[in-house]
Amino acid sequence: MREFLDHRIVDTAKHSSRIWDAALAAQVAKQIMVVEEQGPGVDPEAAPPAIASKDSQTETGESSLPPEANRVFDVEVILPEGPTGVLGILCKRRKEEGACETLAMYRDAQSCQWTNGKA
Repeated sequence: MREFLDHRIVDTAKHSSRIWDAALAAQVAKQIMVVEEQGPGVDPEAAPPAIASKDSQTETGESSLPPEANRVFDVEVILPEGPTGVLGILCKRRKEEGACETLAMYRDAQSCQWTNGKA
């Protein structure tokens, strides 16, 4: 997935309709990848780390996918009210003790910055 987005295939897709906006979908996908790659204590403004290789495995045969503990689920996208609105993402991740934590991230259209919020 990271390779797909890094090659800007989604970014270059200009398709937009009432139910699909390629630019918003790309922003959400990239932010989810940042969260999963960085793991707990994510800084939403940090640059995403580089991927290990072009395949799904590194040269040593290890997976370049984020560890299971970093992965998120139940992703909910909160669409902006208009072109200057705030894009939101709510998702869950399992903590070490098995409980779930809810992550909330918001992207301001004016500043183009992601921030953490309260879920």
